[in-house]
Amino acid sequence: MSRQIFSDTEARPDLFLWNGSVNHSFLKEWLAENHWQIPDDLFSFWQKTGGGDIYETETIFGPAGDADLGEDVLEINEELQNRGMPEEFLVFHQGTGGLSAVRLSDGQYVQLSEDDFSESGTYSSLEEWYDRVLRNEYADRYGLDPLFRDNDNEEDSFEISIAEAQTV
Repeated sequence: MSRQIFSDTEARPDLFLWNGSVNHSFLKEWLAENHWQIPDDLFSFWQKTGGGDIYETETIFGPAGDADLGEDVLEINEELQNRGMPEEFLVFHQGTGGLSAVRLSDGQYVQLSEDDFSESGTYSSLEEWYDRVLRNEYADRYGLDPLFRDNDNEEDSFEISIAEAQTV
């Protein structure tokens, strides 16, 4: 489960509007009825929060989300599948960066284009997804301590390695 998102919730509760906890048994039954196997960290996250709205434009869909507000994970996935999204994805987030989903075949978190559902990023955990996608976008704006600095960029490190290799 994403520890950082809960630290941020404590630091800035005004930015996080959770739907409320979801009963463990209900969540297990609901997932089984829909034939979804999700990563343990998303299960724990949904159990604790039920999804909700965060920052100003981000919605994390949940099993207890309000369908009238477009926050129900089941309804949003049915709608997206009707628009051509492959069933291998379970979308759990929509916001300024597009869609975020779990790739059900391997449990990886992915960013998807809203236009053609192509993948634009892959993350191994909910924590990594939150830190790299949402928190990285909003930390400065809301006075949260940054987790990453520009010199932590893997591409920069790779370019330095190439430059160093060329001098040998």
